[in-house]
Amino acid sequence: MKAGPECRECLYKWVYERTAPYLEEAERFSLPVRLDDAIDSGIKEYGNLGLLCNTAVYAAGGPGSCAASFYEEFKQKANREARRLLPVARKYMERGRSPQERFERACILAAAGNVSPLGAPSAPFTFPDLVGVTEGRVHGAVMGDAYDIILHARHILYITDNAGEIGFDSLVLEAVKEKGAAVSLVVKEDPFFEDARMGDVLHFHLEAVADEVVTSKGFLTPSGDDGPAGEALAKCDVIIAKGTGSFESFWDSGVGKETIFLLKVKCKPIARDLGVDEGTIVVKASKSGS
Repeated sequence: MKAGPECRECLYKWVYERTAPYLEEAERFSLPVRLDDAIDSGIKEYGNLGLLCNTAVYAAGGPGSCAASFYEEFKQKANREARRLLPVARKYMERGRSPQERFERACILAAAGNVSPLGAPSAPFTFPDLVGVTEGRVHGAVMGDAYDIILHARHILYITDNAGEIGFDSLVLEAVKEKGAAVSLVVKEDPFFEDARMGDVLHFHLEAVADEVVTSKGFLTPSGDDGPAGEALAKCDVIIAKGTGSFESFWDSGVGKETIFLLKVKCKPIARDLGVDEGTIVVKASKSGS
């Protein structure tokens, strides 16, 4: 996804609010200039929003140790809440009347768990949209035939987003494994705010579901990664991309792989691209990443 005029302000806000409170005074004072320079040069050089976000985060000093400490406690609370709700979500999924309906319900639940705001989160996630889905008050939009993509998949790259919600990804992972595809699960290598890492995988025992768990430095983008996530991207034939960051990385990217996007729409540019209202829970199947 290319950066539009509205994206600059949003990206600035996303990075600034997650990094500024944890910087020393001198670093915080220079942060606006560093962010402006990184975002402006990145837009001119490559434009891909996922890559641009990575550039901005590390120009800001990265998710430093103080931020990592704050978010680690935050993530543990989100994981506990997701674990509490997971049996309710599973029962809702299992009430689907066919394998396709159960798979689509799993995808909707995973997308409904995508609650992290564009600004810095102020409290651990509580997943009200997911509860609304299980109670019939909230509905997701299934666009395209995601189930058909899964039926023909050989190797799926599943790009996770945040801690907590990764617990609901287990429902989708179990469903795709039943169809016989191999699955590479992607999490962040280093602390990256509220994003899921290996500890969150272990919390939900997802290492026992996926064929492998690989890591990326920041958002995985179509240009790949020098590490294991880049290798998994190269060999997969289907991508399941979770959250806003992965949508921005792989939407309209020319990656040439069938892609299923799972997210809650949180901004006008993505709403326009998908033809939905902001706040919509979306499962979007794409034959070519767009």
